[in-house]
Amino acid sequence: MADDEYSEEEEFAMIAERRQTITEYLAREGLTHGAVGEYPAFHVSPYLYLFAIESLILPGRIGWWAICGDCPCDYISGDGVTHPSDAIRTFGEQWLRDDIVEAGFGHFPADVLELLRIRGRLLLEIAADDEAFED
Repeated sequence: MADDEYSEEEEFAMIAERRQTITEYLAREGLTHGAVGEYPAFHVSPYLYLFAIESLILPGRIGWWAICGDCPCDYISGDGVTHPSDAIRTFGEQWLRDDIVEAGFGHFPADVLELLRIRGRLLLEIAADDEAFED
């Protein structure tokens, strides 16, 4: 089902749920951070949600990016990653690097790790599509 096939209420409910997922994930990870964006910086409901996370050191600036949806929750530093397409690209690149995957996601079975790599390739395709990030 495409993004635009949901009612506005359903869309906001999915976003709120995913925002809560990210908030809980970051707490479990022990990441100290500012506010999680109220609305995703990029999303394709119900598959992919990218949230900007405020920096504690520089309030009002992005300190982190977090992703969730039809993929594992993950986060990256916002240092030098200023646009959602850059964040999506960074996640995709990391999920294709064997050393990162084995270190960070090594607890998953091999078939799940292959799904992560597939998601990584999809993220790179999304990041390369300028039209995906038009306002």
